[in-house]
Amino acid sequence: MTTIQPYPADTLWTYRNKNSGYAFTTGMHLSWQLADADISHEYKPDEITAHQLYRRWAEKYGNRLAEEHPQHYRPGDVEISWTVTGDQVDEFAPFQIHVPGEDTDHEDFLTHFTMPTDVRTGEQVNWLRLPVDDRRWNSEESDLGGFVQESLGWKPSPLQHVVNLRQLEAAAGPGRS
Repeated sequence: MTTIQPYPADTLWTYRNKNSGYAFTTGMHLSWQLADADISHEYKPDEITAHQLYRRWAEKYGNRLAEEHPQHYRPGDVEISWTVTGDQVDEFAPFQIHVPGEDTDHEDFLTHFTMPTDVRTGEQVNWLRLPVDDRRWNSEESDLGGFVQESLGWKPSPLQHVVNLRQLEAAAGPGRS
């Protein structure tokens, strides 16, 4: 049995702009953002550690979905949003699930572009196999939400809609969060 792996990071994709017909050939990856992780804009890594910032963020925002939509979410659930990113593209990823009651009528990659195909094989993209960006929070990098990956050693699976912070903290073990 063959195990499906993520595409190599150097895979090139070709797709067209639906309006102009202009063809793009570029690498693509998925970039993730946890809801309210823009709290990291208020700090620098030399001012606050990843663990400290994670605790502030989790305490402030970790129950927001459950409080606003208790019929759909558990305490600790946090929404994850995705973009398709590359040298020539930065658009919302297709096939995302959205929070109930919020605007779900936004445009995404496939609104503007045709389905990408692998330049080498001609295979259409499997969005779940695109590489997922790493997020950092350390002396060299201060990525939006990087404090979560640095603190817990976790990043989401491609197009994962929600993560439960209580489960993450338990899986990461004592002293990680």
